[in-house]
Amino acid sequence: RRSTMRVVCALLTLAATAAAFDFPIIDVHVHLADMGLLQYDWNIPKLNRNWTCADYLNATSGSVLPSRNIVFVEVDCKPTSRLTEVQWVQGLAWSPACSLDFEAIIGHASLELPNITDVLDIMQREPLLRGIREGEACGMLNSSDFLRGLRELTRRGLIFEFVCGWAQLPDVERVVAQFPDGRFVIDHLGNPDIGNAAAFSQWQHSIQSLARYRNVAIKVSGALSNAAHGVYGNWTVEEIQPYVLSTIQAFGYERSMFAGNWFFVLNAGTYVEWAAALQQILRS
Repeated sequence: RRSTMRVVCALLTLAATAAAFDFPIIDVHVHLADMGLLQYDWNIPKLNRNWTCADYLNATSGSVLPSRNIVFVEVDCKPTSRLTEVQWVQGLAWSPACSLDFEAIIGHASLELPNITDVLDIMQREPLLRGIREGEACGMLNSSDFLRGLRELTRRGLIFEFVCGWAQLPDVERVVAQFPDGRFVIDHLGNPDIGNAAAFSQWQHSIQSLARYRNVAIKVSGALSNAAHGVYGNWTVEEIQPYVLSTIQAFGYERSMFAGNWFFVLNAGTYVEWAAALQQILRS
């Protein structure tokens, strides 16, 4: 299918030898925000503003990974704004004022709620909706209510994205094992504690174990934030390299997806720096 082929173009297969990435890519993890329209469950002073299509294009145009093709990922809205967020992004995708090509929308819904079927019915009226991410789910992975909602998501052929921390990856695997027909994505390399040498082997084992499930893919992203620990620029390529390479070695290029994590990458560095660091790592 066209969408599958374009996602393949987004993968990293040619990156190790390319002087620049001279083939089309899809950035599979982009956030946009409208502070006037939507209410958010976070308050980060340097990020508390609108983030537009033009902001993304301006920030990425000078990198080795410029892209107009994106997957929008929910931005942790308050419950009352989650449906509006999906509708807003669908409107951006249709608007000539936004120069981005939206490949998909990953919305935010509470799978554990009894009315999740109705919520998904409404969200799926927006043709670009392809999946759900719910950060709160990481605290209820063994809940029968969450698993019921995940069965409904699987029945609809929608993706579920896990944004859990590295210590929760064994619980994530137990969930994945119950859904052989599910479609799953692990965000941000499984959110390792980069710099914690004692935790590396446990994280690596969890990633290798999850990679055994062919219905799981992973996003090569979040490395700067997970290394910086809240301090801008507090990371090195040498620190993040073993995490990136271990992930790609486990999942292979065909299930490792480039993700810029715009605009939250700005907590730790820039999109240009992340793209350049990734290219340097792959060349190794």
